[in-house]
Amino acid sequence: MSTIDIETEVIDIKKSPRNEGIVELIVARPGVGQRQEIDNAELDLEQGLIGDNWIKRVSDRTKGRSAYLDRQLTLMNSKAIQAIAKEKNRWKLSGDQFFVGLDLSPKN
Repeated sequence: MSTIDIETEVIDIKKSPRNEGIVELIVARPGVGQRQEIDNAELDLEQGLIGDNWIKRVSDRTKGRSAYLDRQLTLMNSKAIQAIAKEKNRWKLSGDQFFVGLDLSPKN
């Protein structure tokens, strides 16, 4: 991939909508190294994405090494993952749960 190709992809990623977006893929991680594409997601304030093993993961950042609340749900811009993975069937390998057509930059 050339520098021009990368720059073109970055320009496209920056054109992602800021106020409304589309959830293009939802992936649960039921176990270590496992990925399951799902059509509908149930979210819980304590459990996160139902069917995902987030709650079972330990963290060095929390008291008692419990799951890290700030990492309960993960999102990735769908244009960014497409630029990286090239094929939609490889998106789930990133480990993120929600792939959205939305500007996820800190500024937005």
